[in-house]
Amino acid sequence: MARSRTFKTGVLAFGTALTSLVGLISTMVLVRLLSKQDYGTFTQTLLAYTVVSPLLMAGLPTGLLYFLPRQPQRTRGVLMENLLGLAALGAGFLVFMLLGGNTVLAARTGEPNPALERTLLVFAPYALLVLPATALTSALMTMDRYRQVAVYSCVSRFAMLGIAVGACAIWRTPIAAVWGQVIGAAVILPAALRLMWRACHVGSWRPTWAGFKEQFVYSLPVGLTRGFGMFRVQLDRLLIAGMYSAEQYAVYATGAVELPLVGVLTSSVSSVLLPETTRLNEEGRAAEAVDIWRRAGEKSALLVFPITVFFYFMAPEVMTVLFSADYAESAAPFRVYTLQLPLRIINISNMFFTAGRTGLVMWIHLLTLVVNAAMSLVLIRVMGPVGAAWGSFLSLTLCMFPIALWWIGRHYGPGLRDILPFRRLAIIAAVSLAPAIVFLLRPWVASWPDYARLAVMAALYGTAALLLLDRSGLVSAKTLWSDVRRHISARVG
Repeated sequence: MARSRTFKTGVLAFGTALTSLVGLISTMVLVRLLSKQDYGTFTQTLLAYTVVSPLLMAGLPTGLLYFLPRQPQRTRGVLMENLLGLAALGAGFLVFMLLGGNTVLAARTGEPNPALERTLLVFAPYALLVLPATALTSALMTMDRYRQVAVYSCVSRFAMLGIAVGACAIWRTPIAAVWGQVIGAAVILPAALRLMWRACHVGSWRPTWAGFKEQFVYSLPVGLTRGFGMFRVQLDRLLIAGMYSAEQYAVYATGAVELPLVGVLTSSVSSVLLPETTRLNEEGRAAEAVDIWRRAGEKSALLVFPITVFFYFMAPEVMTVLFSADYAESAAPFRVYTLQLPLRIINISNMFFTAGRTGLVMWIHLLTLVVNAAMSLVLIRVMGPVGAAWGSFLSLTLCMFPIALWWIGRHYGPGLRDILPFRRLAIIAAVSLAPAIVFLLRPWVASWPDYARLAVMAALYGTAALLLLDRSGLVSAKTLWSDVRRHISARVG
């Protein structure tokens, strides 16, 4: 079973990593095709959907992980109920925009931006086209078709990249980039529906009101929880968008991002483990669910902690290499976001979902949101835009995680020490930080191009970190090399 979980996580993570890479490439291209003002307008347009998307989903995609395994005799009917709910919520977003929502949202920016009102109107159909496709991962993972998830993720994101970037390359306006997003969503939706339809093929397709109501009642707390969570995550961007110009927002938003690889890892682990830990908890085997959670967190830390150290020190070079020297100032929020990565080795919300306490985690998110808003408003006045990133980071470390881990410790075990392998995590953190001494060599290569400094420092730090992890017994370099060779040989054969 452990090997199966690892393999599934790896396959899903590979597909998601490629989609994240496509998103990164898209940003790299768009910041070079558009001015800062136009790119800020484009990202503000996407922000309108990003913030409300969990509320629009209403937790329905996650609900499939619960209902499909429990109703194997009518998987197609369960899917239809889910998709109709998502389509209805997407239509609500469309109606809101057409009835003047675009004007209301555009008026909330720090400086007048007439272009934003037009791009939001073009963006109106996006939710209706993209929301039904959000059910695909849950539907296919539940039906054990995780390879199709990876393939679809890659192909769909490449298609959207080509359409959005192509439109922007021809017209070089934010409205062209938005049109590309909408058309791309329309192109990939039929493929998503076909894959889900073929995977969930048992029983009648006819939905029932009772089935839809049951899904909605179960999923809504999850949607509200994730809605508050997303609002908390996006609060810093909302504050900067509402207090500064589109150009300043573009600089902040470009750096205020989490490294795609870490999000890929944690989301993939969560998708694989959530159904299993839920089953174990329902069978009264909570200790086994916690053990799986602990081991997944420790394995994630072996990758996440060294990544955090490297990208924190090399943030200026990363920003200029990826997004050009025009976005060098984006390194400041990027460094703060990088400090949040160690908090992502585990998904604490999943432990609440496993225990059926979605309402409790929603209140924790809400409390953290209030703390985040208060701290961010103060820090923005003192530090400028980067203060919003610090407010987000401090609210997580001082509010959300202490409260959440305290409750998980009480619910699942004798105490907090039994929930996470804190001693092992401290050792991994120390071993990851020790090789940072190589960054003292940066002045010696200061005259080199940014990409050359980045490559040299990556080689030096990566080698030193791997050697120390191997010497400390945390990782076996010999085993890793053998696994890589065996995998390559199997592929070639």
